[in-house]
Amino acid sequence: MTTPEGDTQQLADEIARTRSDLGATVEALAAKTDVTARVKRSAADAAVRGRAQLAVARIRAAETAGTVKNRLATGTAPVREQARTLQTKAATAARRPEVRRKAAPTAAVIALVAGVIVLVVRRRRTS
Repeated sequence: MTTPEGDTQQLADEIARTRSDLGATVEALAAKTDVTARVKRSAADAAVRGRAQLAVARIRAAETAGTVKNRLATGTAPVREQARTLQTKAATAARRPEVRRKAAPTAAVIALVAGVIVLVVRRRRTS
């Protein structure tokens, strides 16, 4: 049989374990009910995730910018050359007398049409 001292010691140990478990349970419940601390933790976690996503976005943007710069550097030379060629052709064509002769009648027709439109609009407003 066990002695009363053994039972007492065993009970004391069980009470100590129970108090420890109860204390841990109370701390866990207190942590769950501490809304301010939970919100702060959640905000800190979100900030860390946001910084990580920002870093990834910056890297992707830099890579894309590099790709675009490379494409522009290699792709604009032919376009610039074509533009210079067209500009030279236009300047040369504008100096030719037949183009100048055609420009005057065209300008006169445009002025005549504009004058007719103005007269029609004025007559409609007055009537």
